[in-house]
Amino acid sequence: MVFEFVENSFVAVAITSFLILFAFTNNNFDKRTNNLFLAAAFCILILIVEEAWEAQLALAASPAALRTALSALGYSLRPMIPYFLIITQKKYSSARLALLSAPLLCNALVSFSALFCNLAFWYTPDNVFVRGPLGGAPFLAAAFYAALLLVQTAREFRKGSFKEALIVSAIVLLALLSTAMESLLGFRFIQNPCMATSVTFFYLFLNSNQNNRDPLTGALTRRRFYLDADKYRGALAAVISLDLNDLKSLNDHYGHTEGDKALVTLARTIKKHMGSRASLYRVGGDEFMILCYKLDERAVRSLIGRIRGDLEQTDYRCAIGYAMYSYPFAFDRACQTADRDMYEDKRRMKGEMPSRQSPAPAVGEGGPPAGRPGQN
Repeated sequence: MVFEFVENSFVAVAITSFLILFAFTNNNFDKRTNNLFLAAAFCILILIVEEAWEAQLALAASPAALRTALSALGYSLRPMIPYFLIITQKKYSSARLALLSAPLLCNALVSFSALFCNLAFWYTPDNVFVRGPLGGAPFLAAAFYAALLLVQTAREFRKGSFKEALIVSAIVLLALLSTAMESLLGFRFIQNPCMATSVTFFYLFLNSNQNNRDPLTGALTRRRFYLDADKYRGALAAVISLDLNDLKSLNDHYGHTEGDKALVTLARTIKKHMGSRASLYRVGGDEFMILCYKLDERAVRSLIGRIRGDLEQTDYRCAIGYAMYSYPFAFDRACQTADRDMYEDKRRMKGEMPSRQSPAPAVGEGGPPAGRPGQN
């Protein structure tokens, strides 16, 4: 039994153990998030032991009550893993958390009913597994949470990076594929290693994402701004520069809490209108940049107009400038042009000069514009 357990479970145990070690030593997440990942990891370890033990009991000539209990435990724990991943992403109210947990409770009641009746599953006198009329409850619960995780992830990253959402989709797909292979095709000992891999990569993905995002506004960092501009330069179409007005005054007169509120409001307003062809970056204290991909100038100006219009409904204002861009022109010049346009907008908003009627020049037209220090 020991040899078979090591042979079938060594990889899953190793991956899960590294996840637990990383969660205990990682300082990027708050205690709640780390504890939820630890709970998912320990569920996987329990499932590994349960599966190995149940496989040994399956060799007996007649069924044992312990095998039924172990199977019920396994069916109850598996949907808990995507559930834990879902609630790492968002803090729910007590009422919504109870509602979200309801499928877990229902599935556990159905699974453990096998100890008393044949609704979920049972074993024949010669120890053969038979699924009952409610035997699909664990798979429905797991599918529900997997689908919810995909929807939640798509909403979270829709205005940030569509490519990041694809990573999470691939992780969830692996978990679903392994479940289908075991339940429909009869494969054994692959679901737990796949779940361990999925949870670990999801943890690493969130950890990487945490390092790439500003913790206050959720915008991507200055470092990612230049990395993305270089990586996707062939698709890059425009650069938008934004600067929140009067942040220093807000901080000096009302405290940094009010200043933080202004920054969060601005970032939320921008992300609300960006769509999947733009990414937002916080490159300074009150300075933001947007990279636009495969958008023409009309679409860029429309985006700016929507941001301005929405900000009119708040107590905050920001200056905005932009520059169209096409590779292989220098990206730094696009940033300088967008900055110059933004500072002209700021002076106009303060009544120092009339509104500019003509669009910002595309990079490569005219002489070199004045740039902001530190972006050359």
